[in-house]
Amino acid sequence: MRRIRITTWNTGGGFDPPDAATGWSRGTRRVEALRRAVDRLQAEVIALQEIESDRALDELNASLERPYPFVRFARGNSYLDLHQGFLSRFEVECTSFRDTTLTAADGSPLVDYASPEDAERQKPTPVRFQRDVVLADVRVPGNGVISIFNVHLKSQRPSPWRLLDDATVREAESRALVDIVRRHGSDVDPEHPVIVVGDLNAKPDDESIRPILDGLRFYDVLEREWIALSRAPDHTHRGRQRARIDYVLLSPAARRRYRPDSVRVHASVDTRAASDHFPVSIDLR
Repeated sequence: MRRIRITTWNTGGGFDPPDAATGWSRGTRRVEALRRAVDRLQAEVIALQEIESDRALDELNASLERPYPFVRFARGNSYLDLHQGFLSRFEVECTSFRDTTLTAADGSPLVDYASPEDAERQKPTPVRFQRDVVLADVRVPGNGVISIFNVHLKSQRPSPWRLLDDATVREAESRALVDIVRRHGSDVDPEHPVIVVGDLNAKPDDESIRPILDGLRFYDVLEREWIALSRAPDHTHRGRQRARIDYVLLSPAARRRYRPDSVRVHASVDTRAASDHFPVSIDLR
């Protein structure tokens, strides 16, 4: 039976926009570790967070022992140039939701500064996803389409120039994500496999992501099959936030195709050197 491996990885800004002279501006060691780690994942689809440029992603792919035929880069709203993308063995069509405007729980619009420069100019604008939510419809030959939502929610990094605190923005992003997944995935066809992956920047008991965990009620693979058995290294391993903030959530249809106990947290010398997050993968039938 054919195995399809899907991986999510926040590269931790693992590569910068390529330098004109060297091709990589952050030095060889980290980039080489990233390249080796991606090769060893042996994944059919990789959802990536914190990519600085499309050219950097293209150069990473070209350096692999077995480059991916489909490379997709999605430029989000991050003023720090932290964007998202996919590497895929299968044909993939991507949809960005970066322009989604966020609202408070009562439906009123949220307004804030989009960058420190806007704060200096006192120029608030409607709040959108701080990064993006990117939908990849992956067409697997002979097996139809799998929908994968690549998510990177608001970080917990202090931003004194903002009007809103990070938890307020993250909770609004969570509500918007649930609406998007329902409208473009799980509610369209209950038999269609839908997967939500990425960095939610909050632990499972954080109120800011309860709309996702309670609203979607998708199967939380890491919580059920990794954390519960006390097998996990921390999914992040630097700084104060040594915690589980990366997620793989499966709709009922996706769970039926999931290979039980296939979830893995790929902790290695290379993944540790490449990023402050470890890649997480699952296998589907």
